[in-house]
Amino acid sequence: MNLPVNTLTATLVTLSFLTGCQTAPVEQKSGTSLSDKDVTDLISGHTVDATNTKGKKYRIYFESDGSLVNAAGETGTWEVREGSICNTYDERGSAGCDKLFRDDSNAIYYIVPNGKTGTIENTTAGNKL
Repeated sequence: MNLPVNTLTATLVTLSFLTGCQTAPVEQKSGTSLSDKDVTDLISGHTVDATNTKGKKYRIYFESDGSLVNAAGETGTWEVREGSICNTYDERGSAGCDKLFRDDSNAIYYIVPNGKTGTIENTTAGNKL
């Protein structure tokens, strides 16, 4: 299901109101959510250069067999669920799932569970760590 971010935000606010839960505010960006196939095609067998929600750059290689390794040498596994990348590291456990979107300028960004956004600057075929 591809929902515009504004629809996603409204849905989260409505759900939190109906359930009495508090959610972190979602940063407002326009874009369309990526499908599982889009996300898999983007990362599987590729090195991803990204910037996290605090502005720190990082690099992860997503092996096509579902394993991963980052530039710090941490290893783990990845899977795609509902347009999100879900990483689990051997050393520290689950890193959660980040929902991917493509904005109006064709740039790709992600929203982490606390509602903050990060960006994917580049993907390169193969392990470029």
